[in-house]
Amino acid sequence: MAPSDRKSSGASVRIRAQSEEEAIWYAPQGLRVICPVPGCGHIGSLISKIHCRMHHDMERHEVGEMYGKPKTVRVDQKWGW
Repeated sequence: MAPSDRKSSGASVRIRAQSEEEAIWYAPQGLRVICPVPGCGHIGSLISKIHCRMHHDMERHEVGEMYGKPKTVRVDQKWGW
């Protein structure tokens, strides 16, 4: 999907956790979050600790400190999301 097909929703990413290290990055219903690491392009209903470890060799809180929190996006429904 081309970046121009993504529409910023303006909604904030929901973070649910006891501490920042345990944070779960997930999008409100009907939206998706995009990984904040430049060039990654992972879009999903959440960004897991496993994604950060496997693809970026960092813990999720390290990704947040270095690149910031993920942004929410609305994906065009014609793409089947």
